[in-house]
Amino acid sequence: MNRWLKRMVFYTTSKPTPRGGTRPTGVCRPGDPQAFLNNRPVGAPGLHLGGSLSLDCRPGDLTRRRRALLKYALPRRGGFVKVGLAVAVVIVAIAAWVAIQWALGARTNSPASLAGTLATNSPSFLVCVGRVEPVDGEVDVSAQMAGTLVSVSVKEGERVEAGALLATVDARREKAQLELAEARLARVRAGFGAEEIAATAAQRDALAAELVFAESELARARKLKTERVLSDDVLEARQQRVDSLKKQVVSLQKQLEAMQRGPLPEEVAVARAEVAVARANHELHEVRAPFAGTILQLHRRAGDQVLLNYPTPILRMADTERLQVRVEVHEADVYRIRVGAEGSFTALGAPGETGRLRVRMILPAFGPKRLFDPDTSARIDTRTLQVLCEIVQAQQPTYSGQRVSVRFRESP
Repeated sequence: MNRWLKRMVFYTTSKPTPRGGTRPTGVCRPGDPQAFLNNRPVGAPGLHLGGSLSLDCRPGDLTRRRRALLKYALPRRGGFVKVGLAVAVVIVAIAAWVAIQWALGARTNSPASLAGTLATNSPSFLVCVGRVEPVDGEVDVSAQMAGTLVSVSVKEGERVEAGALLATVDARREKAQLELAEARLARVRAGFGAEEIAATAAQRDALAAELVFAESELARARKLKTERVLSDDVLEARQQRVDSLKKQVVSLQKQLEAMQRGPLPEEVAVARAEVAVARANHELHEVRAPFAGTILQLHRRAGDQVLLNYPTPILRMADTERLQVRVEVHEADVYRIRVGAEGSFTALGAPGETGRLRVRMILPAFGPKRLFDPDTSARIDTRTLQVLCEIVQAQQPTYSGQRVSVRFRESP
C-alpha cells in the first residue's frame, strides 16, 4: 500500500473563498514520491488519477495525508473491481440465454420435434418421420471370382435389365478351357468321316484275306500230320494263328459298324457336360444385373482389383421405379396405427404435399430409433416400431433415401 501511495503526487494551488480567505486546491498526478511528501495538501473524497481536488490540510501532516488516501482512494479502487465483476456476470448470463434459445430453436425446427408437436396438438392425426427407399432395397453387386476388372459396361444413372452384363473379370484361362470343351463336343457330334470308315474297312479286308491263307496252311498241316511228316508243335502254332486272325477280323468289323452308326448318346452327353462346366467357370467372371434397376454408384473401374477375402463391391443398384416409405412410429403411438391406414407424406424442402400412401405392413418387433433426428438433446433410448407403406399416389418426384414427414388420420 505504501508503494502505491508513493506513486501519487499532488499539485496544489490557492483559491479565494467568499469570506476573504484562501482554499488550497490541487490535481492528483502520477509523479515523484518526494514531491508527494513535500506537498502540504491531503486527499479528499473522490481521489483518483487526473481528478480535481479540493484539499483541506495541515502543513507537515503526512500521517493525515495517508489516512485520507486509505479512506477515500481504496474504496474507489474496490468499486472498479465490483463493476468489473458485475459486467462479467451480465456477459455470462447473456451468453447462457443465447445458447438456450439456440438449442430450443434447433429442437423446435427438427422434423422429429415438429412431428411430435403436431401429434400432440392434433389428437386426430398421427405424425411420424420416414424415409423413401426401394421395395427390394439397394444392392451392392460384387464379383464371384477374384481378379482384375477388364471392363465396366455401365454408367451411373443408367437403367439396366435383369441379366445385363455389368462388368467382366479377367478370365482368359477359363475362356480357353471353354473353347476346348466346345471343340470336343463338336468332334463327338460329327462322328467319323468317310475316309476313316474306308480305311477301317480296308484293314478288315486285309485281315480277312490273311485269315483265309492261314486256314489253308492249317489244312495242309493237318494232312501232313496224318502222314506223320509234321510235328504237333507246328500244327498248334498254325492253329493259334488262325484263331488270332479270326478275332482281329471280328474286332475290325465291330469297329467299322460303330463308325458307320455314329456317336453314342452317352458320349454326346459327356461332351456337353464338359462344355457346361467350362462355361460356368467362365461365366463366374462375368458380373450381371440380378434384377432390373438403375445404377446408383460405381465403386470400381476397369483395372481395379477385386478380392474375395473381404467385400469389394463393384457398384450399387436399386429398382427406383418401385419405392416405398419406411416410417418409424414411437412406442407410445403404436396402437394408433393399423394396416390399411392411409395418409399423406411431405418431403423435406417440398413446397407442398408430396403424395399419398397406405400402410402395407407393420414389422412386429421394436427396435432403436434409426431414422434422422438432428436434435442432439433427444433421448437415445427411444424405441420405435417400423411400418412399411406403399406409395399410392406421387404428386411430386420422390427419390430413394429422401426424408419425409408422414401424417396419418386416425380412424374414428
